[in-house]
Amino acid sequence: MKYFYYVLFLMTFFVPINYAQVAVIVNKSTPVSKITAGSLEQIYNLNNTKWSDGTKIIVYYNKEQSICQKLCDFIGVDIISLRKRWMKLQLSGEGKAPEAVDDDAKMIKKVTSTLGAIGYVKASAVKDNSLKVIATIE
Repeated sequence: MKYFYYVLFLMTFFVPINYAQVAVIVNKSTPVSKITAGSLEQIYNLNNTKWSDGTKIIVYYNKEQSICQKLCDFIGVDIISLRKRWMKLQLSGEGKAPEAVDDDAKMIKKVTSTLGAIGYVKASAVKDNSLKVIATIE
């Protein structure tokens, strides 16, 4: 019986549970209201650099590992490959790696204040309509 309680204790405190939804957010002036995983993958791989109206896409990525992992799973790439691609593009002069943002509040502030910006946060962090949510990742 002691073994059972020990395993239960370990599972309770050491098994990561990640149920948070992730919201993909854009600046309110961005000419898009929904986005597919494929289009998002093109943006985060830095293959698509302009919105349909010609505005430059400013890409931000969230440093919080669990949120970043959810986005990567959604778009079908792994975090390491994505960061390697960013580094390769930056070192070759073909592109600039997305700016890393420490937390949801800072991400919301950056996206709200930057024309053409895109980022992602926990869905629960989006409190008002100062930006647009173009996808929600379960």
